[in-house]
Amino acid sequence: AFQETQGAFDVTIAPLMHFWKEVAKTPEAPENQGNPLEERRQRLMEAVGFSRLAWDDNAHTVTKPAQETQLDFGGLAKGLALDILRETLAEEGIEYYYISLGGNTLQQLPPNHPFQNVCALADMREGQEGKEACTISGTHGLCLATSANTLRPIAPASAPRPMGHILNPQDG
Repeated sequence: AFQETQGAFDVTIAPLMHFWKEVAKTPEAPENQGNPLEERRQRLMEAVGFSRLAWDDNAHTVTKPAQETQLDFGGLAKGLALDILRETLAEEGIEYYYISLGGNTLQQLPPNHPFQNVCALADMREGQEGKEACTISGTHGLCLATSANTLRPIAPASAPRPMGHILNPQDG
């Protein structure tokens, strides 16, 4: 996933997620005191980056570039669950289904079904009731994952620094 997204999907981003969760709960720091948050973010950037992991195929080991580096495969877990569920349904002879796991969907619908090759996702942004859904074609038999900062924020709008959970692992 890291290679296919040119580094946008990175399972080593946990240190930055924890950092921003902490930052979101604190009020703004005065500008005349330097920028300790930026210094800390820069330091944590040394712990982030899948390409920085050292792989030893002979010893079957992975070495982290920094103590703070963490591997978090949660972003892949729902897709794996859907893949396992697809196999289980096939083994049980269940041919057609629509499954939604919190923004991650899998559907296999009958050939004559009006949504057989289309998945419609509601626009779930706050205050967007009545807006048209986003329609994605070519979804037959495939998993579809979605994410939104408004649905799963690091800190809610009432926090001193509201922010979402989608971060760029390349610049923090």
